[in-house]
Amino acid sequence: MADHRGPNRRFGFTVSKKVGCAVVRNRVRRKLKEIVRLNRQAFPEKRCYVIIAHPDAADADYQTLYQDMMLAAEQAKRLMANKRMK
Repeated sequence: MADHRGPNRRFGFTVSKKVGCAVVRNRVRRKLKEIVRLNRQAFPEKRCYVIIAHPDAADADYQTLYQDMMLAAEQAKRLMANKRMK
């Protein structure tokens, strides 16, 4: 998570060869992008996010990836709240 001057959130996705062959990597990337597209508002604004898929993501279903992404969004919100308090 990094600061971003624009009003929107920006997302980058990294899925390495450790996750699997190209077909598997693209499937994981598509699932992650769809989760973010449907839940952009869950992440704090004016930030850049880099989503890094681990090898376990190849076997994970949509619901598991969704839960992990929502957990990451909550952690980002808490991090931002702690930053504001300092």
